Amino acid sequence: MKEDKMKKFISFFLILTIILLYLPNLLNYSSVLGYENGYIISFSVPDPKITKVDGKDEISVDGFVSPGNPGLPILPKQVYRSIIPPDAQNVSLEILDYEKKDLEGNYDVRLGPPITDGYRIYNTSDTKEDQLIENMGVSNDGNITFISIKFSPFIYDKENKRLSYYKTVKIKISYEPKKTSLLSVSKPVPINKQDLEKYYNKNGATQLNYTIIESSSSTHLLIIVPSSLQNLNELNLFKQFKESEGYNVVIETTDDIYSTQSGFDNVEKIRNYLKSKYSEWGNEHFYLLLIGSPYNKSNRTNKSTGGTIPMRYCYPDPNNHKDGFFFFNLLYYPNNDGRIPTDYYYANLSGFWDKDNDGYFGEYGEDVTVVDFVPDIYVGRIPFDDPSIVQKILVKSMEFEQRMTDKKSVLFAGAIMNFTRDVRALKEDKITFKPKTDGAIAIEVMEKDFLKDNGYSITKLYEAEGKDASEYYNPNSDYALTESNFVNQIRTNIFGIVAWWSHGWMDKVGRNVWRNDINHDNIAQEKEIDEPPFITSTDAKQLPPKNTSIYFSSSCFTSMPDWNEGPSLTMELLKSKAAAIIGATRLSIGKCGWNKASDGYNATLEYYFIKNLSEGKTCGISLYDTLFYHATYFNKSCKDWQEVFDYASLYGDPTLKLENTGTVNVNATLNDSPWEGPVNYTISGLEQINGTIVPFTSNRTPGTYTLAYNNGGPDGATFASVTPNPTQSLTSGGSITFTINFTTPVSYTGNIVVNATLDGTLWNGPVNFTIIGPTNISGNSVPSNYSNKPVGKYTLQYNSGGPDNAFLSKVSLSPVQNLGKDQTIYFTLEFET
Repeated sequence: MKEDKMKKFISFFLILTIILLYLPNLLNYSSVLGYENGYIISFSVPDPKITKVDGKDEISVDGFVSPGNPGLPILPKQVYRSIIPPDAQNVSLEILDYEKKDLEGNYDVRLGPPITDGYRIYNTSDTKEDQLIENMGVSNDGNITFISIKFSPFIYDKENKRLSYYKTVKIKISYEPKKTSLLSVSKPVPINKQDLEKYYNKNGATQLNYTIIESSSSTHLLIIVPSSLQNLNELNLFKQFKESEGYNVVIETTDDIYSTQSGFDNVEKIRNYLKSKYSEWGNEHFYLLLIGSPYNKSNRTNKSTGGTIPMRYCYPDPNNHKDGFFFFNLLYYPNNDGRIPTDYYYANLSGFWDKDNDGYFGEYGEDVTVVDFVPDIYVGRIPFDDPSIVQKILVKSMEFEQRMTDKKSVLFAGAIMNFTRDVRALKEDKITFKPKTDGAIAIEVMEKDFLKDNGYSITKLYEAEGKDASEYYNPNSDYALTESNFVNQIRTNIFGIVAWWSHGWMDKVGRNVWRNDINHDNIAQEKEIDEPPFITSTDAKQLPPKNTSIYFSSSCFTSMPDWNEGPSLTMELLKSKAAAIIGATRLSIGKCGWNKASDGYNATLEYYFIKNLSEGKTCGISLYDTLFYHATYFNKSCKDWQEVFDYASLYGDPTLKLENTGTVNVNATLNDSPWEGPVNYTISGLEQINGTIVPFTSNRTPGTYTLAYNNGGPDGATFASVTPNPTQSLTSGGSITFTINFTTPVSYTGNIVVNATLDGTLWNGPVNFTIIGPTNISGNSVPSNYSNKPVGKYTLQYNSGGPDNAFLSKVSLSPVQNLGKDQTIYFTLEFET
């Protein structure tokens, strides 16, 4: 009997101990739910700007995007990404309140122009317009779980030509926590501080069961190669070079992956391996370089290109599973082809990609949604098995990054894409009138929007011949677009970026010259038009592999990996003048009359890739962020998905970037607590920095830098030291941090006051908050006064509570404030109903 009592006592003691161990997690988890499994957010719309362009009304709103979806009114909208708890399920949206405004007068709002693949015209005028609020789905970005919300505030009545919009909308995001046992309650999920910037409710992450950590200083680069290439001397040198830039480089062989991973084919085995590494590395984004041919005719299936490291075939059109190859794979007809080879399957690891289990991946409306395009990995590939070719490409990649000059320069060729009266893109009536599309407009817009301000020089080649040449061509400053002119520019000059917008095929890209109007009907017809190339695979083979550039080919087929007569044009350029290159693996979709970034499709992809690149991002991030943007705002038809799959084909190192820089950071502490404010210091090195404030961040040329403190800092404090060292070495792609440390000789103090308002009126009552700083404070009501607190930086975090049926709008003056000697700082929790 005593033994039974003892066993019961021990069991009770163990259960009590376990409950006490997990109680903090339970309390934390219940407090973050806020509004009983949900929270409220509000969207607002600044006053719209309405301008008349060519007789049509164009509406714009600062901070909003006006996507030109074919056949639909071009109206401003925005997609917000809002963080939800890591285990949230059954997520839904509910509109609680709104303010609607009718605009006076009549409006003739421009409709999105048609799109074309060069063979056909698509004008999806029967597409449904967006709802006011649309749940675009839940996905993960690293450890962050989020919901994408499309906000389309404008309503256009085409029949009565009336326009209205919602000035404000209040919505509730509801969800259910995953039901778990007591022992499985999870601790807060760690997320990187830098990853929060793109989220609408970034300041509320800690209330949603996350804990914020500083980002890792090292980024992973995974290289997958066949065993025949793993011992290349140049591969080892490349690994060492990337490690010197701060990357953690891991090399894995296809032999090991194919023999150890589960999967119905090699593509799935690689993806499963990537999932394991992604989990092992804490669900942090990383880079992937695939080295090996994507194509093998003998092993090709309807799911894979069959090569050493294959691409996945996706079928954006669920009604077209045809193969464009026929007659024993010797002939190819693009209009029949429903399969798009893509590397996006490796970039996103959370999507199912074949949700209907019919064996055809990436079908629009059946397999893939917008959230499946969130990139987890930034993928690039060297699409060759030949060791001598791989060696040269790796060497060129390292040489490009080490080159310190001539990178802020662009060579651009803009061909005529279509004429206004052009019968080559046929519809049933055999004649389609559409806006003229001049490829020159792409670089003109890029120059105006960002290249000029960022100090880039531009060499332009435009169409100068024919009945309807480029209106942008200036013989005094531009070059006529010809094969000799373009190839000569590449051969003799050095550029950071080379790009074009033109028609293309597997082995060439070409011009569009309307030589003459033979029958005088003012309609461009096949027999009246020439399409001479301005660069071919033959040209590419003859170019020397030095002074390379990053290329973007906005043309059909130029990156086709499964061409039986290959390699394609972009592959040949990768062997010669391209350090990295992007192109379409199939038909590229263009917007007729494109003239701004929000018009979408191939010119928009080119625009944002080059913009991202010019801002210091890597090729991988520049490409996949661009593709995700396009999938977010252009998702009305299978052609939209085709465009994204098409261009997920980066040939070259995904970590490659234009600027060979690293990041210099300067922080400060006061009595070992973070401090920010005015302080004067000098950083000497290859580039001198005269600093006046902390925190400070700047991209600088790699080299040795030394920080010297001059004067300033916290009131009454004394300069103590610079840690970890006043002299540090900066590597390309790496970062260094100088911390200026101050101390106070005596214990200086100040006062902290916490108030609250409800709809602008002072409010008092129970509310839970935490103040983190030199001393931590937990509060449970307002107003609250805290006297004689150590000086330094304080951060207020709202936990729960407040007025009934209200939500926290913001903390003013700021949730982060500096307390000085004998000063008082005020935190005000502003609630709204």
